[in-house]
Amino acid sequence: MSPHSRLDRSSQLHHDAVVVDAHADMRWKVAEDGRDLTSRLSIGHADMPRLVEAGVDVQVFAVFVEPGRGKPDDLAEADRALDLFDAFEHRAGSLLRRVRRRDDLPRPGERSPLRALLGIEGAHMVGPDLDRLHEFHERGVRLVTLTWNPVNDWADGCQPAANDRLHGGLSPLGRERVAEMNRLGMIVDLSHASPATFDDVLEMTRQPPIASHSCVAALRRHPRNLTDEQLRALARSGGVVGINFFPTFLHDGDPGDVGIEHVIAHVEHVIRVAGEDHVGLGSDFDGIPSTPRGLEDVTRLPKITEHLLRAGYEDRVVRKILGENFLRVFQNVLTN
Repeated sequence: MSPHSRLDRSSQLHHDAVVVDAHADMRWKVAEDGRDLTSRLSIGHADMPRLVEAGVDVQVFAVFVEPGRGKPDDLAEADRALDLFDAFEHRAGSLLRRVRRRDDLPRPGERSPLRALLGIEGAHMVGPDLDRLHEFHERGVRLVTLTWNPVNDWADGCQPAANDRLHGGLSPLGRERVAEMNRLGMIVDLSHASPATFDDVLEMTRQPPIASHSCVAALRRHPRNLTDEQLRALARSGGVVGINFFPTFLHDGDPGDVGIEHVIAHVEHVIRVAGEDHVGLGSDFDGIPSTPRGLEDVTRLPKITEHLLRAGYEDRVVRKILGENFLRVFQNVLTN
């Protein structure tokens, strides 16, 4: 096949596939700087025009408030971030649909509008109050990343602070909240979780969890990355890991030497260890300070399709990686 024919095939496949990015920050507080994410920006990794250009069909937008400022501030800032998302959604109008139910997800061949699945990155923004979780659900949040790096009321994170008192995994409260998330149809996200938290969730959850933006420890030892044992356990649960684009998680060396080929290597490792049904993309765009060469912003996502085809993967496998695997989990967990 000529390079030109391969490119045509890659472009067509990417266009026809359902593309899901399981984690991007696109920090809603950028509204303070006067930025309008419905317009094409010259800064950051993504905005609505660039997401559409990249062929993204479902974007998981993470609301993130850095922990450690005190619980009242965490809760107030999370509310403010959700208000900013609401304003963004209003400006976007018919070009954006928030995913609240299974029926809001795209169907085969349905190209628009862009679907926004809203997540909370860290249960410190929810706290111990059950009503608070229900408020988030009412506002359209459908995913909770159980921890950021430290410990919170629900669970241990993968990089606890020196003064954190560990639960040894999920706390009793955390077990209750994961069970309630299962009941509500909210996606449990294990990125940033400690190994013990990871194991506890897989032991008790009734719905497949995900690791929305993680890489693999076999290629880069880091507390944020998943071991082969964890990858196999996630696969047994029906879950999916989204490969993170942060160079520090991808390769042990100068971040400037990390390219798109390292992302492909992590994808391929998950396929070898866990199978082709359990890997996807979780870019962490606008939540990471640098990106691999070739993935400078979201418009370069079609390059992943090109590289996977060049590596010899069949179209059906590429479609799974681009989005079908995450779409399957979302369809399983969300309610109508």
